[in-house]
Amino acid sequence: MLNALATYSNLVSRGISLPSSLCPFCNTEVEDLLHLFVKCKFVVPLWKNILSWWNSSDPIPVDLNNAFGSTCYQMGSSNACKAFYASRLILLWLVWKWRNKLVHSPSDKRQSILNEDVLVDLKILSFLWLKNRSKLVLGEFEDWRCNPLSIEKH
Repeated sequence: MLNALATYSNLVSRGISLPSSLCPFCNTEVEDLLHLFVKCKFVVPLWKNILSWWNSSDPIPVDLNNAFGSTCYQMGSSNACKAFYASRLILLWLVWKWRNKLVHSPSDKRQSILNEDVLVDLKILSFLWLKNRSKLVLGEFEDWRCNPLSIEKH
């Protein structure tokens, strides 16, 4: 499924000519799935931040399988594990959305887009998605924003 995403390397492999196949974030590596979602120097801090926010001892993903998987035993419950997994998936979606915003915006907007705080969006969207699309009881957003494991208290 992920190989259907129109990363630059996927487009080139389909015979589409591009001015560059370099990652739109760092402009140093070819943009493939692994680089875009795991290895890019603009994405690695997002992984560090999400793991820290969840107080997770999981390592920063080194491949796409690690990006999806986690060691849920440390989360305390299956509900927390589900929410943690959802947060990781939402991060991948936000990276793709952020990438597309960068690619399709004028060059004079590039720096402001790169400076956007994706973690804020992650906290908001994960709360809203889980609250409205799952049976999990999340409580108040402020509790979630500060400590997503607060779902255990509700």
